[in-house]
Amino acid sequence: MRRKVRKGARSRLWAVWGVFAVITCSFGSWELRAPLPSVPPGLVEAEGAALTYAGGHYIYAILGGGSNEFLRYNTTTDQWDLSPRNLPVPAGFNSGAALAADVDAGLIYAFRGGGMPDFWCYTIAGDTWYQQQGLPVNVGAGGALAFANQYGEKFIYALAGGGSPTFWRWGRFGPGGSGPGRGTTYNWYPMPSLRWPPTGQALFANAGGCLTWAHSEWTGGYDSIFCIPCDPLNVPYAVIAYSVQSNTWSASMPFDPGNENVWPGPGCALTARNVYPYPCLYCLLGDIAHTPLDLKTRARVPSGGGWANYDNTIFPPYQRMGAAIAYGYDDYNYAFIGDHENKFQRNYYTIPLGGGGQSGGTSHRSGLTFRLAPSPVVGGAVIEMSIPRTSLCRVEVLDAAGRLVAVLLDRELTRGDHRVSWSPRLATGGSMPKGVYLLRLTAGAEQKTRSFVIN
Repeated sequence: MRRKVRKGARSRLWAVWGVFAVITCSFGSWELRAPLPSVPPGLVEAEGAALTYAGGHYIYAILGGGSNEFLRYNTTTDQWDLSPRNLPVPAGFNSGAALAADVDAGLIYAFRGGGMPDFWCYTIAGDTWYQQQGLPVNVGAGGALAFANQYGEKFIYALAGGGSPTFWRWGRFGPGGSGPGRGTTYNWYPMPSLRWPPTGQALFANAGGCLTWAHSEWTGGYDSIFCIPCDPLNVPYAVIAYSVQSNTWSASMPFDPGNENVWPGPGCALTARNVYPYPCLYCLLGDIAHTPLDLKTRARVPSGGGWANYDNTIFPPYQRMGAAIAYGYDDYNYAFIGDHENKFQRNYYTIPLGGGGQSGGTSHRSGLTFRLAPSPVVGGAVIEMSIPRTSLCRVEVLDAAGRLVAVLLDRELTRGDHRVSWSPRLATGGSMPKGVYLLRLTAGAEQKTRSFVIN
């Protein structure tokens, strides 16, 4: 039975912004996108549903509820693609199922959940699933995966869920560089168990438990795996971070400092925007059983700020089992709300320059201007624009011969300053070749072009 929601209650998107400082930002409303096609209602956004970005213009999804369906969403055309091969196991994905992607390699890793230790890998190029070495323990509600590329080594971090405090890493070696087969064989290695650092109290991952990787470029040079255990019996509001360098857990900022009644529950989901210089964590808080009238979505950056809380107009005031979120590297978050709703949505945000607002905030330059930083581009870049009047804007990347390579933005922007983040990748998911390119900005009848280099 669905809980009654207070009239006028609205969900809110929570965020912490900036590197070592809080940055003023604004969010657009959640907007409905194409619903999942040809899927029985009981298998839509059920327990075990998950989303992940895996390169190019695609978000990949599993539906949970025992379904083995595996789908792909095109963020450019707003269409679901049923062509990816389904998991070759009839029982499919259940409570505790999870996804994580190695974008550069074109690999998607998955837990099947449902009290099974099964661990799978899907190759995008080969459209094939391969069963990997299973987790040494079974995976239940609260199972989670996070991919991390740390100093040239690739790892998968995992929660077993099901009330377990265990934390695991899949890679060529364990913490401290130990372990057999370094350089050749991937294995599961036990990591420090979940605990609340201020008291040392053990924490246990339950329904809603989630992980994500925060790149060292925006955490002061230290890679971190952020974790929300969703442990209602011990420290229910806990947000903790695992440091790769020190191999220890630390307490991260709670959702609402001074108010320990704000904590996550089943349907909690976490993702990261690892784009320098304005990264962010995003969190759907899920179904908070003891605060039925105050359900939220939030987001944050861990360096120098707290969780911010923003009202949204379409996203409903609850997220239930089956909720999921993924950042698509097009400045949109994509989300399931769970509870079999089949309401796939996205939310766009911009970060105003100089702390001003989007629509005629503090200061803006006269005429159409823009710049790209850093230059040369290595890994990622930010395009800063000053728009003299509200107009339809388009940001394009072209090769040296003037051929279109990518469209970074194609929408109406209000008068003022805006930023667009960009990761230079091809539609296939691979990195763009090094060389000289053109960046073209069109705003209404005005157009400007400048060259740049990718190293």
